[in-house]
Amino acid sequence: MDAYSSEQFNTDILDNLTEEICQDMESAAKQYLLIKDYLRRINLRLQRAMRDGRLALVYTLEVQRDSTAGVLCMYGEYIQRKAYKHQEIQQYREEACM
Repeated sequence: MDAYSSEQFNTDILDNLTEEICQDMESAAKQYLLIKDYLRRINLRLQRAMRDGRLALVYTLEVQRDSTAGVLCMYGEYIQRKAYKHQEIQQYREEACM
């Protein structure tokens, strides 16, 4: 039976954490791009509705735009937090390997 050294075990844990964080960031980035595109389409529809004087639709689209912008900001903050966490793990790994 092979026994892990504590250094190898820690390295494996850090590798797993890094991989998990990278996957989370990748999927969040994909969602961010989809939401950003959706927000762009809402803005186009909103401009058309304003131009045509369709006030009821303008109100609905403004609510959609604002809530979608909020979700977009949440995804952006999530990605930033994951990137910061990834950076912390990399720094810890470098310090541990020294």
